[in-house]
Amino acid sequence: MLWYKGFLLAYILFLVFLAITYGIQNHRIQLKKDLKSPLIKTNELTVIIPFRNEYNNLKRMLSQIKALTDTPFKFLFVNDHSEDQSISLFNEIDDAKIEVISLDHSHQGKKWAVYKGVSHARTENILCWDADLTFSNNYFEELAQCESADLVILPVYFHASNLFESLGEIDVYLANYTNRLSTFLFRPILCSGANLFFKKDSYLEVIDIEKHAHIPSGDDAFLLRGMQKYGKKITLVQEQKCPVNTASPASLKAFIKQRSRWLSKSFQLDDWLLNSWAIFQFIFAIGFLLLFLLLIVKSPPLFLLVWTIKSLSEIILLAPYFIRIKRIKLLSLLPIHGILFPFYNLVLVCSLFMDNEWKGRSI
Repeated sequence: MLWYKGFLLAYILFLVFLAITYGIQNHRIQLKKDLKSPLIKTNELTVIIPFRNEYNNLKRMLSQIKALTDTPFKFLFVNDHSEDQSISLFNEIDDAKIEVISLDHSHQGKKWAVYKGVSHARTENILCWDADLTFSNNYFEELAQCESADLVILPVYFHASNLFESLGEIDVYLANYTNRLSTFLFRPILCSGANLFFKKDSYLEVIDIEKHAHIPSGDDAFLLRGMQKYGKKITLVQEQKCPVNTASPASLKAFIKQRSRWLSKSFQLDDWLLNSWAIFQFIFAIGFLLLFLLLIVKSPPLFLLVWTIKSLSEIILLAPYFIRIKRIKLLSLLPIHGILFPFYNLVLVCSLFMDNEWKGRSI
């Protein structure tokens, strides 16, 4: 059973490599601070918010918009055939900066909602938000300090109200961590349409929506891939600059459906780098699953030792990142996450063969 030592050592060395790379990346960001680059002009910016049956979320968002200390040129809400009272929230709004439009009956889904919003916008700068997020009152002052590009990937965080939701946060932040390192070493592999800036002309040039409109989700992933294929400039902002927050899935069913939706669209992107990262982490996950099951049967004390070494290594080497994103408490959950993560990977793969739905529509 000495082979397990080599497997554990390989994993720890991989973590060390990631931690060193993360430190180098942050150091270079600090050195780059004094360089002059064009910044995002928020007075020439349209915020596009697609929505479908989001009454409570929209009510909260409209209230937050009123509290902003600075605002963009326009907030453009795009109604994707809502069946609740969402649209009624705009009936009594008398604000030239808030506009609502609706998809026609020949189109549906978030991709078409974003596309219609972008086509309707009168500004070159576009920011996409989801309707269920929250943001700080000085969000647009922070955005105005960000470097402009064809595509700017902005941070999205989850807020949890219990242990289950907190555990659900961890794999998102680990994916973001991997994305930041992949951006530094190669190029970005992930972005979130919940908080995403881009240039209108670049979007219209690369989106090619007819080719993937039949896939309900993935507006962000296909846009990122299109920008890469066309050689557009893509930047990733620092972790704590103009973030938005969204709620973690409240149930196991909702959690699996969300992650399954995220995973399924990745196979449609023709991105060898994204698939390579996914395969690499899956190998480690399944490897630890087999190792843990074997050790629990053969030698429980040895299982505890391996689990402890693995957990401490993760806590120590990932601490700088979790401290930077102000999620220090989650470090204490890494040992539990390390046990559950391999099982979660298996469930996720199995969920790809099950029926799924999003916003009341089959996927």
